[in-house]
Amino acid sequence: MNPRRYLAGTVMAVILIVSVLIFRHLGPSWGYSPNTAWKLDSGKVLYSCGGTFLLQSSGGISLWNQSGRVFGLQGPVGDAVLGEDFLVYEQSKTLLIRHLDGAEARIGPALQGEKLLPFPGKNVVYLYRPGRSLGFGEPWVIRAISLGGKTLWQTEVPLAPFMVRQGQTSLAIAATDISGGGSQWLLCMDPVTGSIISKRRIGQGSWRNLLLTDGDVIVAVLDAVIQAISITGEVVWTHFPDGILTSAVLHGDSIIISVLRDYPEALWGMFPRCQVTSISLTGEVRWSTSLSGKEIRLFPGSGDSVIALSENRVISLSVKNGRQLLRLGTKGYPISCSGELVLCEQGGGLYLMNLGEFQPGRETRDGS
Repeated sequence: MNPRRYLAGTVMAVILIVSVLIFRHLGPSWGYSPNTAWKLDSGKVLYSCGGTFLLQSSGGISLWNQSGRVFGLQGPVGDAVLGEDFLVYEQSKTLLIRHLDGAEARIGPALQGEKLLPFPGKNVVYLYRPGRSLGFGEPWVIRAISLGGKTLWQTEVPLAPFMVRQGQTSLAIAATDISGGGSQWLLCMDPVTGSIISKRRIGQGSWRNLLLTDGDVIVAVLDAVIQAISITGEVVWTHFPDGILTSAVLHGDSIIISVLRDYPEALWGMFPRCQVTSISLTGEVRWSTSLSGKEIRLFPGSGDSVIALSENRVISLSVKNGRQLLRLGTKGYPISCSGELVLCEQGGGLYLMNLGEFQPGRETRDGS
C-alpha cells in the first residue's frame, strides 16, 4: 500500500466528515429576504411583549414596535415592566404608567427598597421588597397595586420572589430559598386577597419559565426539571430533560422545550445541538427534533408556529409535528422575538425584521 495515497485518502475522508457535520450544524437557509423594518446603532432589549420592545440605548429607555419608535422616557429610570398595552416604570421613587397611545399617569410612590416583579397582570402590577433586611432567613414582602394606584394587598413570604404569573384563579410566583441553599419553590397565592394557598419545593437549578395553563395547573420550569403543580400544591406530573433545559414556552395545549445535549457528532462541543421537544399538558412527549446551536431560545409564533432562535438562525417550527416551516440565517445575533417580529443584534446595534414577509422558495440570508 502506498503510504502517501493512504494518507491522502485519510485526509480527504476527514475533510468530508467534517464538511458533512458543518452542513448539518449550519443547515440550509431558505425563503426570500425580508426587509429590515428599522435599525439602531446601539441598544439592548429589556422586555418584549405583544409586538413591542422595550429598549435601552445611549438616548435612554424607549418603546419600539414594527413601525419604529413609539415613545421615549425622559430622565433616569430605575425599574420597568412591560404589559400588553402599557409600560409601568419607576422614576424618582414614583411609579408611572405610560400607555401605547402616549397617555401617561402617576400610579403612586414606590416604597423603600421596592422592585417591580415581572410580569404585570391585568390592570395590576406586583412589587417586592425585603421584609426587614437582606440577611439570610429574612422574609420578603409582595405588594399588589392597581394601575390606578390603590394597594390591593401586601403579603409577607418566606422566599425571595423571582417572577409572577397571574391566572384566572391563582397567582403563581417563582421563588428562591436563599437561606436554604438556593432551592427553587413555587408559591400559589389568591390574586384577590394575597393569601398563600400552597407552596411546593421544585428542586435545585435555575428558573427558566413559569407557565399557566387554562386549568388549575401551573408548570414550573427549571434547567433540570419540569413539574406540573396544582394550585393546592400537588405534583401532577414531572419531566426530566436529557440535558440542560435552555428555554420553554406554552403554545395552546403544548409545552415546547429546548434541551442542550451531548451528541456523538458534536466533536467535543465544536458543533453543539439542541433537542426541541413538544410535551402535552398531561406530560406526554408528542414529538422531538434536533436543531444546531448551543442555546436555542423559544418564543410563541403566530398561528401554528413556535420560533426558535440560535446563534445565527431563526427557525419557525410547526407546533403540531415539529416540521420546519421557515429557516433563516442571520448576519446578526437574534436576541428576541414577539409574534412574527425578530430583533437581532449586530455590531452593538439592533435591527428588526418581519418573518411575515417570508415566502418559502430559495436559500438566502437576511437582508440586513
